[in-house]
Amino acid sequence: MATFRLAKRDDVSQLRSLDTVSAAMDQIGGKKCFVLRRKGILEYFLKCKGILVAEDEGRIVGYVLAHPVEWIHGISKLVWIEHIGVHPDHRRRGIGLGMLKFVRRHYRTTARCLHAEIHPLNQRSVRMFRKFGVELVERKLAFKKL
Repeated sequence: MATFRLAKRDDVSQLRSLDTVSAAMDQIGGKKCFVLRRKGILEYFLKCKGILVAEDEGRIVGYVLAHPVEWIHGISKLVWIEHIGVHPDHRRRGIGLGMLKFVRRHYRTTARCLHAEIHPLNQRSVRMFRKFGVELVERKLAFKKL
């Protein structure tokens, strides 16, 4: 059974290894998304205490990147869920859902709601968030490099 806690600096190598394995299984549109390889992301989330991990028998099997944000879309005091990763061998065991519940408990005194973006082709995430009881809102996102 998994336990949930905040990540420590000592967890970085396990987190990077997990990201490599989970990204290889999470291909959307033919692209692999290695979230934790992005420059500065681990340091940022460690500093704001926004990496929450799931551990099973002393091994990290899941993680979520989350942090408080003052405003998004006119909503104040929310927690932005940047990414969730679960080891492929540990999926469909409630770890992702357990991490969402841990995020809710961890931020309940500082935030009023959770916010995340889910790629519509990522049906596993859509099902998990629905099971968590979120309201799914269809939106189009616009991106442009500055």
